[in-house]
Amino acid sequence: MNLKNSLIENNSIAIDQIATSWEEAIKISTDLLVKSGAIEERYYDDIIKKTMEYGPYYVIMPEVAMPHARPESGVIKDSFSLVTLKDPVFFGEDAGDVSILITLAATSSDSHNEFG
Repeated sequence: MNLKNSLIENNSIAIDQIATSWEEAIKISTDLLVKSGAIEERYYDDIIKKTMEYGPYYVIMPEVAMPHARPESGVIKDSFSLVTLKDPVFFGEDAGDVSILITLAATSSDSHNEFG
């Protein structure tokens, strides 16, 4: 499944959202996928846990994050969500501010390489 098809199929786009913390921003992005049936609620919990442990490793460029966790953390089907924030939130000293989140949920560790 490609990014565009996933966003349409899962109705997982939210524009100009308001978040006061990085945790809240991730919650907005994962809630879209929970609502669509693509992930379980615990997926969010694992992203937060891993972020506390390793830092925001998923900030891929200035202002853009691709939060994700392991497939066994509650992924039901391959999917993405797209969230833009009205105002950026701070993800840490090394990551800076983020205003776009593309949350990835992959059913296997290799399947994200197949998304087109």
